[in-house]
Amino acid sequence: MKFEINGTEFKNLVGRISALVPKKSSLYFLECVKITADGNYITLQASDSNDYGTIKVRANVFESGCAWVHITDLNKVIGISDYITITANNARFEVRSKKKSYEVKYYDYSDEQYEYLDTKNNPMCLLGDMHLLNHLSKLDCMRESSNIGNPLIQSFCLDLPKGKIVALNGHMVGVANISGTIINPAKPLNISGTIYKKIKSIIGKTKTETTVAISADDKVVKFAGEDWTLVSRLIDGKFWDYEHLFNGDYDYSYRIDHNELKNIAKEYAKAIGREKIPMIIYSKNGMVATGVQVGNYKTSDLLQIVNPEYGMENEEFSQGFNASYIYNTCNVFDDEAVVKGSYKRTSPIVFENETYKVMILPVNIGDHEIGFVEKQIA
Repeated sequence: MKFEINGTEFKNLVGRISALVPKKSSLYFLECVKITADGNYITLQASDSNDYGTIKVRANVFESGCAWVHITDLNKVIGISDYITITANNARFEVRSKKKSYEVKYYDYSDEQYEYLDTKNNPMCLLGDMHLLNHLSKLDCMRESSNIGNPLIQSFCLDLPKGKIVALNGHMVGVANISGTIINPAKPLNISGTIYKKIKSIIGKTKTETTVAISADDKVVKFAGEDWTLVSRLIDGKFWDYEHLFNGDYDYSYRIDHNELKNIAKEYAKAIGREKIPMIIYSKNGMVATGVQVGNYKTSDLLQIVNPEYGMENEEFSQGFNASYIYNTCNVFDDEAVVKGSYKRTSPIVFENETYKVMILPVNIGDHEIGFVEKQIA
């Protein structure tokens, strides 16, 4: 194998594919990147056994072939910025420019050892890559991040029949509306929670939005971009009926500046640390105050309401929430958000706009915990 390519471009390609390479595996070839030169293209391939990715770009190919290079060795030889010639021959992988040259070992594994995940089905949906990434990044904090428990709460649900992406855990539910072309919404797809970081890596630092085609069969889902593909095993099971959670009757509704509440919740979360202390949200006569008390530390703020829509006048109610969940929720919204809920302390609170809906479950609070917050509205 022999080809020529810009050194900076090759370094970027290795960086993009590296998210698919496990840091350590009992199968040594999984720690390698397969590099193939054929025709006028080179292809980089990697897999962690659950997800499989490829990147294919143009290059000056002089001799076709392939080589498996360990990711550690590959990172040693990608520091050249000008044009480089890469040669793989006699178990040696050589990277050479006019001024420098590096040489490491490569391997010649059989393709039979490698499981090429793929699906031949036609695309079900076409989305902008930045649109998809934006939704996944904002919902990522709403799924369970640990590997303990039900795999479905660690995943995203790509609910194509309803045009939504969903994530939830035991405390929050997040829903994003898809803006794209849904061709064949055959069924909801439960996709791995790790897919966000891998898609982000394999797309790279692009400045223009391109189209991602999404296809699936009973076992895998495939994301196909402009010069890359990512195939991931689907998570088995039926996702929860999340829509009924948002279909209740709300007692009140008001519109807020999400940035103000985000900054308040961030300070509260910092003060609380790991203590299980609630952030109080208290409302009276159309005004809303927030507060938190941690030992001798006590603070409260009057929240500016952009528009009290209904259920606020002549009413008094209060609830407690995890400050970090409020902060993460405010990060979802790029503009104002509508807040809805019930007067009951045990009822969830909902934040929404035209694109996103987020529900947060409350934590228990007593009347003795809200006195210092009441003073903001007294």
